[in-house]
Amino acid sequence: MDKRGGYLFAAVNAYDSAVDIGMLIEPAGTKQTNISLIVRSVAIVSFLVEDFSQQWTQFALEVIDQTVTFYFKCRRFASRQVTTLPDFSFDEAEKLYIASAGPIIDNGFEVRLLLLPLFHFRSSTSITSKTISINGI
Repeated sequence: MDKRGGYLFAAVNAYDSAVDIGMLIEPAGTKQTNISLIVRSVAIVSFLVEDFSQQWTQFALEVIDQTVTFYFKCRRFASRQVTTLPDFSFDEAEKLYIASAGPIIDNGFEVRLLLLPLFHFRSSTSITSKTISINGI
């Protein structure tokens, strides 16, 4: 995560003006990070964890009935009961953004260009190399 945070993912309406479901990661002070499940543009549940900006980490959300369980660094961290979990039905015009919530809501992660060398083995004696660029990683 970069130091500004942002949406890890967001499914937004056809007008890019509202998040139907998403995960928002934001700094919370100097040593903590807030991870929120966003439904209909409202944070229905949030979890406060240690800061992990500029580091790799693992986390997951599990939603069963009205219970949201959060796993952090491969361990069960906390569970919360929610009462505002709606039935989900998505319009065919909805869009899924990764590391962003679209051009209007914005609040995406810092994007860097990554160049990856690819090797292709043509035979046991020759190797060719190509470079591809992936924008958004």
